[in-house]
Amino acid sequence: MKNSFGLAALLVALASAGSALAQVNWPGDQAPHAILPVRDEVQNRELLASAAERLEKVSNALAGYQEALEGGEEAIKKLKPMDVGKTFVDNSQLGRFAKLLALVGEPAGPELSLRHHNFYQQLAELRSRLKQLPPVQKALPKALEQLKQRAKRGLNGLKTVDALIREKKWDEAANRLFELRDNLDELGFWFEGAQVAAEYEPYDQRMQTIQPNWWQWWRDQNNARIDQQREAQAPNFAALLTEVEEAASGLAANGKAVVGNQQLAGPDLVTYFIGRWQQVQVAALRSRALEWSRDGDLEGWDRTRVTELEKEQLQFSTNMPKALARLIEADAARASAGEVADLYARYLAVCAPLAALLADEAIFQVVSPALDKLAARDPAFQHQVTAYRAATADVLRWRERAVAAAVKAQRPQFPALEVFFAQAFAKDTQHAGLVSLQDAHNGPRFLDPIPLVVEDGSTRFLNQKVMAASLAPLPGQQGHAVSRYTNRCYAILPLQANLSAELAALRKDLLADQHPPLTLEASAALYAAEQGHFVSAGGVVTAYELPAMITRYLLASEADVPLFGLGKIPGEPMAQRFQQAMLACRLEPMWLAHRYFYVTIHK
Repeated sequence: MKNSFGLAALLVALASAGSALAQVNWPGDQAPHAILPVRDEVQNRELLASAAERLEKVSNALAGYQEALEGGEEAIKKLKPMDVGKTFVDNSQLGRFAKLLALVGEPAGPELSLRHHNFYQQLAELRSRLKQLPPVQKALPKALEQLKQRAKRGLNGLKTVDALIREKKWDEAANRLFELRDNLDELGFWFEGAQVAAEYEPYDQRMQTIQPNWWQWWRDQNNARIDQQREAQAPNFAALLTEVEEAASGLAANGKAVVGNQQLAGPDLVTYFIGRWQQVQVAALRSRALEWSRDGDLEGWDRTRVTELEKEQLQFSTNMPKALARLIEADAARASAGEVADLYARYLAVCAPLAALLADEAIFQVVSPALDKLAARDPAFQHQVTAYRAATADVLRWRERAVAAAVKAQRPQFPALEVFFAQAFAKDTQHAGLVSLQDAHNGPRFLDPIPLVVEDGSTRFLNQKVMAASLAPLPGQQGHAVSRYTNRCYAILPLQANLSAELAALRKDLLADQHPPLTLEASAALYAAEQGHFVSAGGVVTAYELPAMITRYLLASEADVPLFGLGKIPGEPMAQRFQQAMLACRLEPMWLAHRYFYVTIHK
């Protein structure tokens, strides 16, 4: 039976992929044989296409050999040793393309190497079994003589290789030498090393010279491209903070500021800079992943640039909410009492979406004092805000406690997604997996070939109940939400529940059926409820995919901000970084928990 590797989907133009959640054909239960995609570079896509071609040839050939072995003595006799040797060569070529993909920083490379090694084990077992057959034993002496003749004829080709070595044309020299070696390996596969050592020795000598230089050539090419890409899209944290500060100065002086060739009032400036913040956040995620993509073959990798980027981004994510608060303070400093009520309401409306995007709740501690300063410009209005806060704070607090109790009661039946995922994909003596029991702190990794991981993982993971946390509407997929990326996991859920009764009750408790909310907490609560933000949800796993960590980050776009959130970017372990994996699963929800109400979904 032939396997489908989804090659067309693998060659998606990643630059235009948008949200990768719907665009890329990741391996998973729906595509257990799919290959991890690569960066949108011609060279990398060509390497992947070449690897996929060999992968399919070897996989189909091995399936045919297995069918023959199960077909009895007559079927086994029809197996041709030369065909098996050619399959060995195809697998060797798969291994070389996998190595090159690793050298250019593609996670597909190490994973394909796992498949290459798995195929080699199958071929070695097949060779041992076939060599016991009298027809094969009879053919081996003739095959050995043919090998010697090929090795002798190939010496002329080595002259070309030597000339390329002298010119330091390492890629051309390697390709020519591998052509000569592959011609020998079709027959050499059948013999022990000592039997054919003399024939291989001239070729092995050249290989010792070429291989390290060839690998370094590929590394250098990759690092030069990454330097260019990093320069083009590196986030400029300082420039954005300066832009906000300058806008605050303009706002204080004129009530408006010019940004992006537009003259904007305070609330519109907040919206504008939230958008700019999202752009910088995505640039930081992608830039870090680019740095990860250096020198994919080596662990002796300089992490300095990644460490510096993470420190800069952390400092920026702390300063940016304060900078936005200064916009409100600048507006408050010049606003008249007659402007306060309308201006205050507009600021609440633009800050509520920011509260939903932030990965923590720092926005309330930072922005609320600035809003209080604005309210204080009109004592009568300030009194209304104070009274409103007193009337609603306890309501929100008790609602939140009730939801927390309801969610706690569900935890025994709905373990956290990341916890259950680690259990379901644990690697042990009986199962292929992604999580090593010896070093689970290094995160899920491609420790076995993906088809084997999917085969074992699906039986333990699909149709199980789990809980996902911090859900937001999924851009581009109406009626769906995505959970916040946590410990290498996220989930996508359809949201089709009728929440009109819960929304009406919340609005009534917050007095929003009489007038707009007057605190950021209340405004954020209503915004989250109306837009489809939830603190958690429990459901059944219906499907899953296994993205490569580096590639998934490289695919990040502004549509993925609800997934990764604003604020500090997720930390990731760097051991064996090119094997690091993620989980993207789909859940059929059974219950939803907004921060201030809980609802059961009946199916």
